[in-house]
Amino acid sequence: MSILLLGCAGRILQIKDGQGLDVDQDYGKMVQVSTIVAEPVVEPLPESEPQIVSKNKGKKKGKKGSEKKGAVGKEVRNEQSEAANKKKKPQNKLSKKGTMDSNFVSSNQTTKNPPVQRQPEIEDAENFLGRRPLVDPFRPGEKTILNISYFAVSAGELELQVLPDKQVNGEKAHHWKVYARSNNLFSRIYKVDDSADTYVSYDSLLPISLQIHLKESAQLKESRTFFDWEKLKGHFWEKRIHKEKGERAKNFEWDILPFSQNVISAAFYLRTFTMKPGKQLAFRVADEGKNIVFTAVVVKEERLKTDIGEIDTILIKPKITVDGVFQQVGEILVWLSNDDRKFIIRLESKIKIGTIVAKIKSLDRGT
Repeated sequence: MSILLLGCAGRILQIKDGQGLDVDQDYGKMVQVSTIVAEPVVEPLPESEPQIVSKNKGKKKGKKGSEKKGAVGKEVRNEQSEAANKKKKPQNKLSKKGTMDSNFVSSNQTTKNPPVQRQPEIEDAENFLGRRPLVDPFRPGEKTILNISYFAVSAGELELQVLPDKQVNGEKAHHWKVYARSNNLFSRIYKVDDSADTYVSYDSLLPISLQIHLKESAQLKESRTFFDWEKLKGHFWEKRIHKEKGERAKNFEWDILPFSQNVISAAFYLRTFTMKPGKQLAFRVADEGKNIVFTAVVVKEERLKTDIGEIDTILIKPKITVDGVFQQVGEILVWLSNDDRKFIIRLESKIKIGTIVAKIKSLDRGT
C-alpha cells in the first residue's frame, strides 16, 4: 500500500497530530460488523440401561437361567441393530473449518453430483471447489512482518494480519489487516503510519468493504469502499487533508465487474491459487472507480536465505491492466513460500529512483 511512498522522500512536511477526519456516516449504515458468537456445546444426555420387562408381570418369575437368556438375546439384537445403523449413516465429508475434503471432491465427480463450477472463467480453477480453495491458506492469528529498505537503508515495516472471522452484514467474513510504518530514522525524512482493513465473504471470497487510514508527513486520509454485489456497484468515500493541496472530499459510485477484489484483499487472495512455473494467473480488482485486471506470471522456484531461515519460494511477476489498458508500474517481483500457505516472503519494487525491498522479518503462522 504505502511501500511506494517510502521512496518518495522530499522536504519535510508535517500534519499536526491533533488534526483528524470525520468518518462517513452512510458507510456505517452499509457495513455492520459484529463478533461471531460461538454456539454453546450441548452435552448429550447419558444413555439409560435397557430395561427388560418380564412378560409374566404379576406372576411368579421363571428360572433365573431363562431370564438371563432373554436379556442376552436382547443385547445381541441391539448390537446388531447399532452396527446396521452405523453402516447406513452417511459419512460427513466436511472438515471442521467448513472446507470440502479433497478425497470427497475427487470421488464425487459423477453425473449425479457434478462438481461446483469455478467462477469467473478468467480465474484458474485448479484445486478449487467453486469459490473456495480445497486447502484454506488462512489461519486466525497469522502475522507476517517484513522489513522495508530503500537504498539498502532500513526504512520501516510492512505487516499483514489475519484476524478472527467476523459477522458482517449477516454473513461470516474474513478480516484481513495491513500496516505500513516508517521507523524513527526514516520518519525524519517522511513519516508513514498507515493501515487498512478489509472484510471478505468467507463463502465467496468477495470483498464486502475496505477501510484505509493514512497518517503521513504530507497528508491525512480516510477512505471507505463498500461493494454491493447484488447491484454490481462500488460505493467510494474519501476525505483528505494535504499540507499543500488543502482539504478535499470524494463521494461517488461506479460499476464494478463480477468477482473483483480490492487493492488490499488482492494480496491475500493471490495466496489461494496453485502456483507452478510457467503458469499465468489473473483476477479482477476494483479500486476507486477503476476496474483492473491483475495478472501474475509464475517465473520459477527459488530457495531464499532469510532472517527466519532458508525458505523454498516461488517467484511471481505481476502485471496490471486498467480499464483494458496495460499500465507500466515499474518492475515488481513477489516471492511466496512454496507450500499450501504461500506467505509473502519478499517484495521488490523498482521506482523512478532506486528499488524498495521488503524482506521477511518474522512469521506467526496462526492457529
